[in-house]
Amino acid sequence: EMVALLGKNGAGKSTLFLQLNGIYRPDEGQVFIDGEELKYDKKSLLKFRQKVGIVFQNPDDQIFAPTVEEDVAFGPLNLGLSMEEVQDRVEEALARVGMSGFEKKAPHHLSGGQKKRVAIAGILAMKPEIMVLDEPTAGLDPQGVVDLSILLRELNDEGITIIISTHEVDLVPNYAKRVFVLVDGLLIAEGTPKEIFAKPEILEQANLKVPIVTDLFQQLEREGFDMQGDYPLTIDEAKDKFLELLNKN
Repeated sequence: EMVALLGKNGAGKSTLFLQLNGIYRPDEGQVFIDGEELKYDKKSLLKFRQKVGIVFQNPDDQIFAPTVEEDVAFGPLNLGLSMEEVQDRVEEALARVGMSGFEKKAPHHLSGGQKKRVAIAGILAMKPEIMVLDEPTAGLDPQGVVDLSILLRELNDEGITIIISTHEVDLVPNYAKRVFVLVDGLLIAEGTPKEIFAKPEILEQANLKVPIVTDLFQQLEREGFDMQGDYPLTIDEAKDKFLELLNKN
């Protein structure tokens, strides 16, 4: 699946994410990954961190090696892989995020968007089954957001589960098939983007707005256009809805 965790700043998204591969340990309760309980000994953590990769909101919290190449190689090296396999994974991961040719660069010389891509490459090099991204578009320019969205869809098509936290509601309908809403550490709603954004009481409780496209059509309805309760969420849906309205009139 490709799912979104929605919530305002401070809702608990990052705290939850950091428990998904044992960076944080819950004070009570258990974490289950693929039906298997997460344990906190060194061997178990290595196993689960290979399965679940987390990309932090701030790449400076994740990138620490002197060069891009060494940083992306860190995870595979800890898996005990051969140097040849590690090198293959580094090259493949950097190519996937558009950072080939930056292998010898010092990370602190990169832009924010480039650092984000290196952080993602470091996770891809581990070949995870699940990728968790905390506010992945933070600090990216508009083209960077588009590029990231395309990359995540490609990874999802290849079988990687993608879990994203965000409070940028306009992005959610473009990639998420399912949405979870978090308020003060509690899950208050779950459903498709259409189901969630059709519930103003949920959005109000979570201090979230509808996507700007949806807001436009809600305003059109207040001006007398008959939307039949079906509000578009994306640009493509808006185009189809406009054509439908024009044909009616």
